[in-house]
Amino acid sequence: MANLTSQRFLELVHQFGSRREIFRLVKYALVGSTGFFLGMGLLWVLVEYLGLLYIIASLIAGEVGITFNFFWYELWTFRDVKRSLAFSQVFIRWLKHNLVRAAGIGISLGILTLLVEVFKMHYFLANIIGTIVAIIFNYIISIGWIWRITHSKE
Repeated sequence: MANLTSQRFLELVHQFGSRREIFRLVKYALVGSTGFFLGMGLLWVLVEYLGLLYIIASLIAGEVGITFNFFWYELWTFRDVKRSLAFSQVFIRWLKHNLVRAAGIGISLGILTLLVEVFKMHYFLANIIGTIVAIIFNYIISIGWIWRITHSKE
């Protein structure tokens, strides 16, 4: 993530006000919400029906959602971004996406564990809170490193 400098980060934050970026953020949220509900449903099935430990179940459900989201981000959310469609470049973006999401999962799992174990919150609500924090991290890194949004004016 070396290419995402503090100056570049500030440029990205400034771009959030553009219509194009607001629309992109809405699309990102729609895709992410779909993947989130897919993951939450899978989390519930893995914990309640298969008896998996909530932390393991959350890891599995998270990766399913990550892969689902990547393809929809490629096909819809970041469709207008100039990028190579060569398999090797898509694969590199998928690897970056997974790396960023792994960091996001780490953030989410840390919050999940803290809220469940220390504050005795139900795992479902704790997972929602952890996921929201991770989403913010993921979006900023996605636009700055994975898909490299570069336009500055509309």
